[in-house]
Amino acid sequence: MNSVVQTIGAYTNCGGGIGITRELGKGFHNVLRFDAFHNAIAGPALFRRTEYRASMGVTFSPGDRPLVLW
Repeated sequence: MNSVVQTIGAYTNCGGGIGITRELGKGFHNVLRFDAFHNAIAGPALFRRTEYRASMGVTFSPGDRPLVLW
């Protein structure tokens, strides 16, 4: 990784997200998420990229606490 950093220069990234969950009943939940990630490489060829991701789905967690598999 050291040689890669010397070649491309300073690298920064940051990200964040927000999610909403609503219980549908009997352990099933509706999940809505929005995430954003920003990457930047400083150097001769400046590279900046911001990625947005939205997802919606149904999860199953039979207990009192949510079960997260990823």
